[in-house]
Amino acid sequence: MRKEIKYKGINWVDIQQPDENDVKFLRTSFKFHPVVLSEIIPPSFFPQVKLFNKNYIYLVIYYPVFDKAKRETKPRELDILITKNSVLTSHYQTILPLQSIFDEAALYEDKSKKYLGQGTAFLLFYILESITKNCIIKINRIEQKINEVEGEIFKNKDKNKERELVQEISILKRDILDFHRIIWPQKKVFQELPVIADEFWGKEIGPYFSEVSGIFTIIWTQLETFKDTIANLEETNNSILSTKINEVMKILTIFSVIMLPLTFISSLFGMNLDFLPFAENPFCFPFLVFLMLLLSFSMIFYFKKKKWL
Repeated sequence: MRKEIKYKGINWVDIQQPDENDVKFLRTSFKFHPVVLSEIIPPSFFPQVKLFNKNYIYLVIYYPVFDKAKRETKPRELDILITKNSVLTSHYQTILPLQSIFDEAALYEDKSKKYLGQGTAFLLFYILESITKNCIIKINRIEQKINEVEGEIFKNKDKNKERELVQEISILKRDILDFHRIIWPQKKVFQELPVIADEFWGKEIGPYFSEVSGIFTIIWTQLETFKDTIANLEETNNSILSTKINEVMKILTIFSVIMLPLTFISSLFGMNLDFLPFAENPFCFPFLVFLMLLLSFSMIFYFKKKKWL
């Protein structure tokens, strides 16, 4: 599906689910290089930015989208071709920040003036700024989840909460790693973009794309911090869980140690042998019960004295 906006000589063509007809349109209308057109279909796998003969820029970036049902982040590709008078965006799935800008420009005159009225450089700047700032919102969501997990770890009210947090931390860790895998390959693209913008539009345009690059750097830095933070939280949670498991194992071990002599005594006097001491004595059973209780309380007293209990 192909949509188009025109404003005072500036043209924005947005293509969703591109097919061969769209590629033919780009070939005949804009004379783009066959190498570039060959990357429109099928989807590309690597972000890139190229300046072709100072005539147009070809940009491929990936927008992270969080799937609430599966609780994982997936990339959505956005191909952008920029000439001095036209911006062409191509994508297979909806990219909300892009769609928002396009719809505003299509519906409102003042938005058309803002986005398209200053030329293709500023239109591209607004698109990339919107996408990167939207990523900041997603980063804030991850940070909020990390803070929630951290609070649950150190709340220490529910003894079984650590087991639930193991899964929650694993899901959050996967989300951070997915986000990181999407963002990391684009680092070089956003670093090179201000240089290419300088060469294509002039020195006065470069600072705008340096600002976009700066926002991207914030995203990158935050993700690096989140990776370390979630790893440390996972280690802390596992340590707390291990400590509690060790406490349980200690109690069970002490219980087994207490029961061992009692089991031995009961087994010994449970044998059907005529020569067992006190076998015929009517006070044998109360004496054995007393002896076993005395042993039990003695061992408990000893364990408490050693601070094992």
